[in-house]
Amino acid sequence: MKQLELLAPAKNLELGTTAIDCGADSVYIAGPKFGAREKAGNSFKDIASLTSYAHRFGCKVYITINTILKENELSEAEEFIKIAWDSGCDAVIAQDMGILALNRPPIPIFASTQCDIKTPQKGKLLESLGFKRLILARELSLKQIKEISKSVAIPLESFVHGALCVCYSGQCYLSEYLSGRSANRGECAQPCRNYYSLFKKNFDNEELLVKNSPLLSPKDLNLSKRIEDLVWAGITSFKIEGRLKNESYIKNIVSLYNNTINAFIKNHPEEFERSSWGDVKSNFSPNPNLTFNRGYTEYFIDGTPKEKLNSGVAKYIGEPIGKVIYHKLSSCGGEFTYSILGHAENYDKNATKITPITNGDGLCFKMKNNEIEGIRANSTAGNKVKYLGKLSESNLSGKTIYRNFNSIFEKELSSKTRREIDISLNVECTKGKIILTIVSPRFLEGFSGSFLIEGENPINKNKAQETVENQLSKRSSIFHFKVNKADGDFLFYKTSSLNLIRNSFAEKISEHIASTLLQKRKRQASNYLATNKMKDLTNIAIDALSDYAKDGTSHHLTYLANCANSLSRKIFQSLGFGVDNYNPNIEYGEILMQSKYCIRRELGICLKMNDKKGAGDELFLENNGRRLKLCFDCSRCIMFVKKS
Repeated sequence: MKQLELLAPAKNLELGTTAIDCGADSVYIAGPKFGAREKAGNSFKDIASLTSYAHRFGCKVYITINTILKENELSEAEEFIKIAWDSGCDAVIAQDMGILALNRPPIPIFASTQCDIKTPQKGKLLESLGFKRLILARELSLKQIKEISKSVAIPLESFVHGALCVCYSGQCYLSEYLSGRSANRGECAQPCRNYYSLFKKNFDNEELLVKNSPLLSPKDLNLSKRIEDLVWAGITSFKIEGRLKNESYIKNIVSLYNNTINAFIKNHPEEFERSSWGDVKSNFSPNPNLTFNRGYTEYFIDGTPKEKLNSGVAKYIGEPIGKVIYHKLSSCGGEFTYSILGHAENYDKNATKITPITNGDGLCFKMKNNEIEGIRANSTAGNKVKYLGKLSESNLSGKTIYRNFNSIFEKELSSKTRREIDISLNVECTKGKIILTIVSPRFLEGFSGSFLIEGENPINKNKAQETVENQLSKRSSIFHFKVNKADGDFLFYKTSSLNLIRNSFAEKISEHIASTLLQKRKRQASNYLATNKMKDLTNIAIDALSDYAKDGTSHHLTYLANCANSLSRKIFQSLGFGVDNYNPNIEYGEILMQSKYCIRRELGICLKMNDKKGAGDELFLENNGRRLKLCFDCSRCIMFVKKS
């Protein structure tokens, strides 16, 4: 039976427990240091509380050290991992190769997507070095995923939802170049969300092609309709991006993928199961269009995208609601009337029917300067809306209205979501004793508890049995009990005595789960410490690391290898490579970013699709007077952003 895992982001303890309550099988969280999101750090006290809560459902907690490490940080990282293990963390998500060589506890190390895993050769190399899971590059197609899956024996993880880095993860130096804030050190300033102008240069002639647009900002990933395809391609862990997102995003998106994965397993019950336990009880239907997104794309899952990958906005603009018919200003804001859009005009024809604007809705508009400006609906009556606040344009007539805060949906999301483990019981009653035995779920099958209880001879034995079944078929802690079969001599028992038995049995189950998981964790840990048989990896390494070599074939790696400490350097040297230091002084013509996303394709001037028309043109991006040169490797469909 193959286990499938839904992996959700945890900005903090509260959102981590929310994700688990909504159906996540595991969460990933940053500790006090070394996370790729510097604003998402957490204390180990909170992490220990999260692991304790997660393990009740068989869920796991992965801690991130997905930044490259400087020499003076190695001992601190070593201590960090020890504390993470003692706090109950189940794995470390790491970018830096040197972590493999640390003196660390028996905790599995997963290769972060920052490791730039996009070929079978890179996958085989990382597996041979000791990584226990590969988190693949977001740009891969199903075909490429299958090729990697056939090449390795360790599990594969794939992002399925959330914001997309336009660059191959781990290979972006643009933020560091423009602002001094390194993406590989958890400080990305997100320059891909900035507005750029695009210039074309041919000899001495220069032409402005696009002015002031987020040209490097792709839509967000949404593979909720491709889970089955990913499973057959070899993915077992489905990862949601968003360690800086809010509670409504977590509840909505985790619930969406929880339902999707459950639906797949329902059709393949003999082959797949979830990696954790418990059923989600909630009162809302998830809708990915109603929480933060920049428009959605399935990116390169089918190889070549069928649509443009850029929505023309870098912010969340929301769902299109209608068009402004009439608009007038007032002293403190304004009012407008509008016509509502039909499904044919909606950006998602499968979306829930558009609801009218209501009080408290957040609305926004695209302005002439390409900026997005927003207001809050203060009062509504039919198709009339009054709002407070000022906009840069005095006339909104004819503009499309977008809703980026749906007050009705947010109220639905605020309802309590609960996760329970449904337990079916057989009950056997004898004088002075009740024995409870679990029939299902499978991982608890056969577990039993015997309880002493005083009772009186009943006037009505059927009524006495009914009382026992009713009082034991209730919820205690995270367990929802239901009596499957009841046998024996039924006495009349006090309700309080039956409740005490039910609660005591719940405690016994929790203790049993904790003990079982602890023993399993120890067994797995001893296996993870087993020494890898290091074969000669030279040939694999040459192919796996060619993108970082000076001329694509040499045995010397550039700054692109992200080597910043002696332990990482020793690993590269053991593979037969010399390596430059990280934090290079980027020189003219050197790579700042490499991307599968291509501005030429987005603008319809792809050299492949246009018979190399315009091949002699040089393209430049400009932001605040600083220029970046665009280069293209059309044989591999890769765009490079270089220092100009």
